[in-house]
Amino acid sequence: MMPMVVMMTVVSSLIFVVVMYLMMAVMIDRCAFYISMVKVFGYRTKEIKKLYLDGNFYVIAVGIFIIHGRCMP
Repeated sequence: MMPMVVMMTVVSSLIFVVVMYLMMAVMIDRCAFYISMVKVFGYRTKEIKKLYLDGNFYVIAVGIFIIHGRCMP
């Protein structure tokens, strides 16, 4: 039974990573116009990445830790 548990954990983690990548790509695609406007106003690429990606990273990381904590015995 243990190999199946490991396989399900790996597969679910892989699906999670793919879904998060697709969600981030859609979010950035929808915000492309606003990102270009921010660039026009003189913001650097590093600042734009911080605005659009870093905030979501922390929310996702906290969610992973909460979910991981519930699943562990």
